[in-house]
Amino acid sequence: MLKKYKTIQVLIALSLGLIGFNATALNIDGMSPSELFELGENYESIGNINKSFLYFDKAAQDKYVPAMLKLVTIFQEEGRHQQASQILDEAAGMGDPTALYEKATKVCKLRTKKVYQECINLLSSAGLKGNANAYRKLAELRKDDKKSYQDSLKAYAIDEISIGIFHYGHKSGYSEDKILDDIRKILEKKGDGSADIARKLGEILYREGYTVVGDMATDLRKIKKSYRLFDQAIKLDPKYKELNGTIAEFEAYGYEGKQNWDSVFSHLKLAAEVNPTRFNDSFAFLYYYGLGTEQDTSKVLSLSSASNDLSFIAYLYAKGSGVKQDLAKWVTLELEDYAIDRINTYRSSYFQQLNQKKFEAYAKLGKSDSVETLFSKGVLLLQKEKYNQSLAYLEKAANAGNDKAIELVLSLYARGLGCKKDYKKAFEWGSKIDEEYSTVRKLIGINYLYGINEFDKNPTKARDFIRGASYKFINLTEDVPLDLKLKILLLPQEEILKRGLRIKDENLNINQAQEAYFFLRAAAEKSGEACNLLGELHLKNFSIESAKKYFEKSLSLGYEEANKNLGYMYLNGYGALPDIQKALEFYSKNTTKHKAFYQMSLNLEGYSYYTDPLSIWFLYKSVNDDPSFAEAWRALFRKDPRRGDDQYRLRMLEQACTASSDEKSTFCKEYKSVRSGKGCIFR
Repeated sequence: MLKKYKTIQVLIALSLGLIGFNATALNIDGMSPSELFELGENYESIGNINKSFLYFDKAAQDKYVPAMLKLVTIFQEEGRHQQASQILDEAAGMGDPTALYEKATKVCKLRTKKVYQECINLLSSAGLKGNANAYRKLAELRKDDKKSYQDSLKAYAIDEISIGIFHYGHKSGYSEDKILDDIRKILEKKGDGSADIARKLGEILYREGYTVVGDMATDLRKIKKSYRLFDQAIKLDPKYKELNGTIAEFEAYGYEGKQNWDSVFSHLKLAAEVNPTRFNDSFAFLYYYGLGTEQDTSKVLSLSSASNDLSFIAYLYAKGSGVKQDLAKWVTLELEDYAIDRINTYRSSYFQQLNQKKFEAYAKLGKSDSVETLFSKGVLLLQKEKYNQSLAYLEKAANAGNDKAIELVLSLYARGLGCKKDYKKAFEWGSKIDEEYSTVRKLIGINYLYGINEFDKNPTKARDFIRGASYKFINLTEDVPLDLKLKILLLPQEEILKRGLRIKDENLNINQAQEAYFFLRAAAEKSGEACNLLGELHLKNFSIESAKKYFEKSLSLGYEEANKNLGYMYLNGYGALPDIQKALEFYSKNTTKHKAFYQMSLNLEGYSYYTDPLSIWFLYKSVNDDPSFAEAWRALFRKDPRRGDDQYRLRMLEQACTASSDEKSTFCKEYKSVRSGKGCIFR
């Protein structure tokens, strides 16, 4: 090491001594460089910079490159660029691929002809030693697309990340088949079997067929090819049966040209057999709406209860949809769904990648009674499914006010993990969460609203927990006070209705909203509008039978708008399983069928990954019934993921333009714009 750097080491050692810390006490000399580095990272994770530096420094003296690179980062952050450069040069001189790559990126930033070749040489050396990013950087800097393509293939051979391969391959003039064949050869050389290769090629094409954000298919041809490769992988090896879930999604959106619910059902059934926690809720959705199969309440319930997503089945109990309505069960199932999500978050690979080092560091090195240490130990035990021990640590952290610990404690009680299932305790813990709009606080508010799950009925408290317009928290069954009854008798019908309609004013307090409700009830004797609004209020409060009666009475009084609300109930399964045909009858009573299908697409409540495909299905029924219906076309341009493919979008616009019979229409203007190579506002 350099003289200047040695001076810094001495100063740091002295400063550590002044704060009661010395190298001898730590027995640094007895540790291996990798042990020193690991401890350095642990201390860094818990914010003890002085100790972490000492460990990194000692490991770096032993020529441990990861520690040397850590010091490079530290010195750069402190503005000591000369020291950082000197250590980096030393690490690179030892031939470490990461160090070579880091030095190359620094040299390459200079962007002068003089250093260009040095940059290329460093990246080539790093790549040869196994650094995939070095090859990708080389691909960026090359002036020859074919060499860039070869670099991207070399990077793939190291880490199997396909970034850049198709980009440089197409720029080199190579066909898609040639590119896939080159990737196939790499995988064969690595020893992959036919099924593995088919799956990997399918995944590459699947990613290549979408935008970066993944919500639009930019290349339908690639996606269709990935579909066939996935199918091939499944046939070659049953272990890839789960890929049926992806194929089901293709069929639901119609990537093969037309939505096919029978095929969706067949593929999703196979995927759910392999991974029920992931696919059961989607499979239940098909039974719920009778898509590709007959409607079956028992299947919906059995599949949903075995899923990791309980919100679907929870809402069935709220609406009495194919089951007896049970609001208490709705809330507790929502609570369990929240608990599953919270617990699984700490097990997810992405979360662990971001936080695991910190948890492990606090568990090993933190003060035994600190909230961070207690929480970290609890999380690590939770991940190992040692729930009893986990709960003990997490409760201590929760009692100290740690919101994340509170969330996990209530989750364990809600699921009965490490303890007896106890919803009451879970709700008690949930009430301590500071976050105003937390899911659990909302559920507590619902308990107060309906007086369920051992909570007293209290609309005011419900509003404090849930927030929102006061009319949501009024008492729908309360008797009209005598003095108000007399007042109503003395008022004309117009005034009674006017005062009742005030309930839509969100600025009313609960008492004012309650009074407006009484006026609305009185107006409902003669007003279809009042009946319809009362039906909407009862539906929002899950008073299903009352809502239906009010809508029917509204129709009998000549208020045709109530047809939409009755259609909404049948469409979304209020009081019974959904009935699409019955919903269509009500939606189309005052309008055309294509407008009814369009309205159904807008009013479909969100339950599943398959809600959007079903909505798109309604929209295509709408435009098939009337190809000139602009609103449905616009909705399709917003929702259909196939819209990202230029050729597909062009065909959609051409259809819409032709159907509109108006050269000045928005669709015709956009059709001409896209055809001439310009963008599209609908994309």
